[in-house]
Amino acid sequence: MYGARMDNIIGQCLLEARITNGMSQSDLAIRAGVSVETISRWENGKRTPRAGDVVLLSRILGKTTDALLGLDQTFQPKKRSTVERLRMVSK
Repeated sequence: MYGARMDNIIGQCLLEARITNGMSQSDLAIRAGVSVETISRWENGKRTPRAGDVVLLSRILGKTTDALLGLDQTFQPKKRSTVERLRMVSK
Protein backbone atom coordinates (compact mmCIF):
# COMPACT_ATOMS: atom_id res chain seq x y z
CA MET A 1 0.00 0.00 0.00
CA TYR A 2 2.71 2.48 0.95
CA GLY A 3 4.64 1.82 -2.27
CA ALA A 4 1.58 2.45 -4.44
CA ARG A 5 0.92 5.71 -2.62
CA MET A 6 4.52 6.86 -3.09
CA ASP A 7 4.41 5.96 -6.80
CA ASN A 8 1.33 8.13 -7.16
CA ILE A 9 2.93 11.07 -5.36
CA ILE A 10 6.10 10.81 -7.41
CA GLY A 11 4.05 10.60 -10.61
CA GLN A 12 1.94 13.61 -9.66
CA CYS A 13 5.03 15.66 -8.81
CA LEU A 14 6.76 14.62 -12.02
CA LEU A 15 3.70 15.52 -14.10
CA GLU A 16 3.36 18.90 -12.37
CA ALA A 17 7.05 19.72 -12.85
CA ARG A 18 6.94 18.70 -16.51
CA ILE A 19 3.85 20.80 -17.24
CA THR A 20 5.26 23.75 -15.27
CA ASN A 21 8.30 23.59 -17.56
CA GLY A 22 6.11 23.50 -20.67
CA MET A 23 7.44 20.13 -21.72
CA SER A 24 5.63 17.27 -23.41
CA GLN A 25 6.24 13.68 -22.39
CA SER A 26 8.20 13.32 -25.60
CA ASP A 27 10.41 16.32 -24.77
CA LEU A 28 11.19 14.94 -21.33
CA ALA A 29 11.76 11.42 -22.64
CA ILE A 30 14.32 12.65 -25.17
CA ARG A 31 16.19 14.73 -22.60
CA ALA A 32 16.13 11.91 -20.02
CA GLY A 33 17.12 9.22 -22.52
CA VAL A 34 14.06 7.05 -21.88
CA SER A 35 10.94 6.18 -23.85
CA VAL A 36 7.70 8.14 -23.79
CA GLU A 37 6.10 5.00 -22.36
CA THR A 38 8.50 5.13 -19.42
CA ILE A 39 7.58 8.76 -18.68
CA SER A 40 3.90 7.82 -18.89
CA ARG A 41 4.35 4.86 -16.53
CA TRP A 42 6.18 7.05 -14.01
CA GLU A 43 3.52 9.76 -14.16
CA ASN A 44 0.70 7.24 -13.82
CA GLY A 45 2.32 5.46 -10.88
CA LYS A 46 2.72 2.18 -12.76
CA ARG A 47 6.50 2.32 -12.33
CA THR A 48 8.84 4.17 -10.02
CA PRO A 49 11.92 5.92 -11.39
CA ARG A 50 15.26 4.68 -10.06
CA ALA A 51 17.33 6.97 -7.85
CA GLY A 52 19.62 7.94 -10.73
CA ASP A 53 16.60 8.77 -12.88
CA VAL A 54 15.17 11.01 -10.14
CA VAL A 55 18.46 12.91 -9.96
CA LEU A 56 18.55 13.34 -13.76
CA LEU A 57 14.88 14.41 -13.86
CA SER A 58 15.47 16.94 -11.10
CA ARG A 59 18.27 18.53 -13.14
CA ILE A 60 16.22 18.58 -16.34
CA LEU A 61 13.13 19.99 -14.63
CA GLY A 62 14.91 22.41 -12.30
CA LYS A 63 13.39 20.90 -9.16
CA THR A 64 15.04 19.29 -6.17
CA THR A 65 14.92 15.55 -5.78
CA ASP A 66 12.85 16.16 -2.64
CA ALA A 67 10.31 18.07 -4.75
CA LEU A 68 10.00 15.21 -7.24
CA LEU A 69 9.66 12.69 -4.42
CA GLY A 70 6.88 14.69 -2.79
CA LEU A 71 9.00 15.55 0.25
CA ASP A 72 9.27 19.31 -0.34
CA GLN A 73 6.22 21.03 1.12
CA THR A 74 6.83 24.14 -1.03
CA PHE A 75 6.25 22.14 -4.23
CA GLN A 76 2.95 20.34 -4.19
CA PRO A 77 1.17 19.01 -7.25
CA LYS A 78 -2.25 20.47 -7.91
CA LYS A 79 -5.28 18.27 -7.37
CA ARG A 80 -6.51 17.46 -10.85
CA SER A 81 -9.41 15.46 -12.21
CA THR A 82 -8.74 12.32 -14.20
CA VAL A 83 -9.87 14.07 -17.39
CA GLU A 84 -7.55 17.01 -16.74
CA ARG A 85 -4.63 14.65 -16.05
CA LEU A 86 -5.30 12.79 -19.31
CA ARG A 87 -5.31 16.04 -21.24
CA MET A 88 -1.99 17.05 -19.67
CA VAL A 89 -0.39 13.67 -20.28
CA SER A 90 -1.28 13.72 -23.96
CA LYS A 91 0.34 17.12 -24.55
